[in-house]
Amino acid sequence: MQTVPMSLFDMGAESLFARGSSHLVFLNVHDGLYSSCHFSRAILKLAPIGNEKLPEGDTIKAKVKVLLKRSIDYWDNDWKQKREVLEKVIE
Repeated sequence: MQTVPMSLFDMGAESLFARGSSHLVFLNVHDGLYSSCHFSRAILKLAPIGNEKLPEGDTIKAKVKVLLKRSIDYWDNDWKQKREVLEKVIE
C-alpha cells in the first residue's frame, strides 16, 4: 500500500476558500517540501459532505475518481436546485 501524506489547514476568514469546504489539492515534492502543482485546476472543490472516510478503491487513482464522481453528482444536484428556484423567479 502506498502512503500519501495529507495535511489539514484552517484557512480562516482571510482565505479564498469557504470555511468548512473540502478541496483536493495535487501536490509535488521538491527537496522534501510539498507545494501545490502549478497548473490549471490543481485545486478542486469537493462536495462539502461525505469526505469523512476514505473513498472506495484499491488504488489512489480509483479513490480520486470516486471523490470526483461524488463531487460531480453533488454539485450537479446543487445547481439543479438553484436553477429551479431561479426559473420560478422569472416565470
